[in-house]
Amino acid sequence: MGLCGIFFAPPYGHGVGKRDENLYSHDSTTVSERVREWCLKRGNLETYRIILAGYEGEHNELEEHGWRKFEWKTNGGYANIQRNKDSKANGKENAKLERLWISPHCVQLELF
Repeated sequence: MGLCGIFFAPPYGHGVGKRDENLYSHDSTTVSERVREWCLKRGNLETYRIILAGYEGEHNELEEHGWRKFEWKTNGGYANIQRNKDSKANGKENAKLERLWISPHCVQLELF
């Protein structure tokens, strides 16, 4: 099949950050965990280049298996248009928690 690049951005898992569990009409707080398990099983395949998005602490287990973590920050995302003041505050707080976990066989580039 050749090289395969996969980017996962599942809904944030339960217990990380201050996630609004009523954000989606059909939601699951376990999808993130199941995606991480899938990534653990396939992360060492030389033909797979996988990136998994999440909040700090959510997928740190991957680092024990050679994955790299990249920290980044949003401007608040969906919370910026929320009518609920608490959601907006959470969005700004959670913006600092954004991470990308990068599988061992992804090419490493120095961007900054």
